[in-house]
Amino acid sequence: QRRIDISVREVKRLEGILEELLDFAKPLQLKYGQHQINNLLASSIELLEMKFKEEAINVITDFKSNLPLIVADGEKLGQAFINILLNDLEASTQGSTIEIRSNIDSTYGEGVNVIIADEGYGVSKEQFPEIFKPFYTTKSKGTGLGLSNASRIIEAHRGKIDVENRKPGGAVFKVFLPCQNSHSLEVDTKAGQK
Repeated sequence: QRRIDISVREVKRLEGILEELLDFAKPLQLKYGQHQINNLLASSIELLEMKFKEEAINVITDFKSNLPLIVADGEKLGQAFINILLNDLEASTQGSTIEIRSNIDSTYGEGVNVIIADEGYGVSKEQFPEIFKPFYTTKSKGTGLGLSNASRIIEAHRGKIDVENRKPGGAVFKVFLPCQNSHSLEVDTKAGQK
């Protein structure tokens, strides 16, 4: 039974690696629609709920209400958030906390801001320039594609992603996503169908 359990775990791990490689190799095709960012975040957290419980990670959310809708591929954007959360999960110790916040942001024009912060070991000086590059990883079993794919998806939405350290420890991922009007939704939907 123990050997079967190990085999099942390894098959799931290999499936995950294969999915990341396929996501990286495929051209990014977006299917645009109007979405509420809080719903996408809540769905991503729900999908990882068992992993958070297994590692005894506390998840704290602070979602601002009445945020403007964003024009996005909900499935792809959800995957980007999952990749960031998985990175935070792997960097976290048992019993620590991951905070997820959303609010309005006008730094780069009208848009929404998502902040995902952990209490892990943070990012070293050497990692900062490399962290979003494909195949860069400090983990023995990682592919180095999770954050790279997240960055690619967010940038395809004309958004921005950045990371910084927090005190006393941990990393903070900041994601900005622009709001777009109904005209740009129509244009982008046609572009996404090509």
